[in-house]
Amino acid sequence: MSALASNPGLGKLRAAWNWTVSHYGQPHSAEAEFSGWWRACSISPYHSACTGQFGTNFSGLNLNYSFEGAFHAGGL
Repeated sequence: MSALASNPGLGKLRAAWNWTVSHYGQPHSAEAEFSGWWRACSISPYHSACTGQFGTNFSGLNLNYSFEGAFHAGGL
């Protein structure tokens, strides 16, 4: 089993993403996916699931838009 699959926070991240999709629809571009994760990590009831560097990329007033490039590259 991969480290990601065994991460105890994965269920919370999935819940945050499912909340986002249920309220805003499935994203159809890298920009929309980045925005979806911003919603999941900042305004969803599951925002506390976004921790560590991943969560930092979507928090505060200084979003890490360079992280959006990883969505374009298919890295996430």
